[in-house]
Order: sequence, then C-alpha cells, then structure tokens
Amino acid sequence: MFQRTVGVCIVLALFCLVAYPSVVTGNGSRVLRPTPLSMDFYGSINVARSGDEVTVLTDKGVLCGLFVVETPGQYGFLHVYGDDRATEVREGAELNEPLFFYLNGVLLSPPSSIGKLVWLGDGRRLRVDFLGR
Repeated sequence: MFQRTVGVCIVLALFCLVAYPSVVTGNGSRVLRPTPLSMDFYGSINVARSGDEVTVLTDKGVLCGLFVVETPGQYGFLHVYGDDRATEVREGAELNEPLFFYLNGVLLSPPSSIGKLVWLGDGRRLRVDFLGR
C-alpha cells in the first residue's frame, strides 16, 4: 500500500512539473510566473547561439516570457504569459500592453514592418524575426 501511494505521488508531482512549469528566474531578480494565458512568439534572431536567453518584459517591467535558445539563430515557441486577473499578483501582460524582447539582457528591436510589439491575447501566435546587434 505504501509503495503504491508513493508511486501515485511521484506521478502527480511529475505531471504538475510538466503541466505547470515552476517559477523560473530570469533577467536578474525578476521572476517568471506562468499563467493559464499565453501568446506564442517564434522566429529568428540572427546572432542567437545555443544557450542564449530570450526574455520578454512588459512596459511595467514584469517578466512575462523566457526562452533558452536551442537551435542557433532561432527561437520559439516562446510563451509570453498574460496577467491572470484572478490573482492579486501582476504576473503577465495585459491586452495591448507593449512588450520588450531581450537577448541576454540586450534590447532587441522589432522589424520596422511590425512596429511596436504588444500582447494580443490568449492563444495568439506571431512570427517576429529580429536582427541582433
């Protein structure tokens, strides 16, 4: 009985780790807090190398996205989380809030054809190709 209970607990713990990623630190002291709401970004960053970190912050400084580059020159799907209004903590972007993308702490400029990047809502996907430094 004890072994079965332990086994069930392990399976549930693993499910929680996969379904709800733990809090991840990024970009210094900021903390990424995943929510049920996310918008996905993907594309290229010509200077990105394997292991580089792409972070996304709102205009209020909330860390709402974090991606570690696996394939040089490419990123995504980068989940950018929206604010969960059911909580008191501000953990993500609000609708139409400006987003700022960084590669290893250096601000990336979106292509002029796109202009300002904003959070468009849950379930949206957007390809954005950045030219680095």
